[in-house]
Amino acid sequence: MECPYIDKSILPNKINTPIKYQTSNGTDYIYWHHLCPDNKVIKVQFCKKIGRKQDIFECLNENEWKNCPTYKIVQRIKMP
Repeated sequence: MECPYIDKSILPNKINTPIKYQTSNGTDYIYWHHLCPDNKVIKVQFCKKIGRKQDIFECLNENEWKNCPTYKIVQRIKMP
């Protein structure tokens, strides 16, 4: 499942490799293999609202986005 507000502007680089995935209903989307500092590779998606997400099911709609801890932190940083 693709997380909402997916950021499709991310470009492949040394630490982020795109992986194409097709669901059982034929929907295509991309997730990423992200290389962590400890050389562990995790599967992530990049979301416009809160950045890199490993758990794509954490926030599935606008109301839930506003309750995500990372989103709240980002909003506090953006406030003047």
